[in-house]
Amino acid sequence: MFTRFLNRTVVLLDENSIVVAYDYKRGEQRGILKRAQKFGERRYAGFGDCVACNQCVFVCPTGIDIRNGTQMECVHCTACMDACDTVMKKVGSPSGLIRYASLNGIERGERLRVTPRLVAYSVVLFALATLLGVMIFTRADVEATVLRAPGSMFQKMPDGHYSNLYTVRVVNKTSRDLPVELHLENLPGHILVMGEGKIVIPSQKLVENPVLIEVDPEAMRSGTTPLVIGIYSAGKRLQTIKTAFIGPRN
Repeated sequence: MFTRFLNRTVVLLDENSIVVAYDYKRGEQRGILKRAQKFGERRYAGFGDCVACNQCVFVCPTGIDIRNGTQMECVHCTACMDACDTVMKKVGSPSGLIRYASLNGIERGERLRVTPRLVAYSVVLFALATLLGVMIFTRADVEATVLRAPGSMFQKMPDGHYSNLYTVRVVNKTSRDLPVELHLENLPGHILVMGEGKIVIPSQKLVENPVLIEVDPEAMRSGTTPLVIGIYSAGKRLQTIKTAFIGPRN
C-alpha cells in the first residue's frame, strides 16, 4: 500500500526518502479500541496499534488520510504526528505510529542511507540557497521605472528647449525614508519634478510622480532621441534607466 502511493506521487521520492509516514506494519489491521481491552488482546485478535480514531485526518490541513500512504497533498506540517502521538499516549501504546520514516525504514527497519540522489539534491539545494543569498545581498536599494505620460506630446519651451512629460515610479526596498534625485546622463538639459519639487520614498513603499524633462534641441535627433536617466540618493547613483525622448522630425 505504501509503495503504491509512493509511486503515484513525486518522482523525486524513492524508497529511502524520509517523509511523514504511517507505520502500516505496526498499525494494521485498524480497529476501534474497546473499553477495558488491552493491546495484547488486540494483537491476539489480529488488530494493530491504530485505533481508528481518525484524529490524523481531522487535524490535516489538506484533508488527506496519511494512513493511505504518501500523497502529493501532504505539506509535512506533522499535525498528524502530534495527534497520533497524543492518542497513543492515552491508550498506553508507544508513540511513532506516524513519524518521519522511509519505505525501507518501515518495511526493513533500515536507517537513512546516503545515496547518489541524496547527494545530488543536496548540491542543488545548496546552489539554490547560494543564489538566493547572492540575490538578497546584491539587490539594489530602489527599483525605478520611467514611462512617458500616455497621450502627451512634446512641447517647445520659451527658451527653445523641448520637453516631454513622464511618470517616474520608484520602489524603496530599504527600511528608511529615501530621498532620490534624477539627472540626465547623456544629454544636456534638466529634469523638473512636478509637485513639491523633490521625491522622497517612504520605507517599503512605492511612489509615483510626474516629471518634466527638457532637452537642448542641438543634442536631439530627428523624431526619437535615446535618453539615459540616473537615479541618485545622497550623491550615489543607485540605478540607470534608458527611455526615449520624442521631438520634432527635421
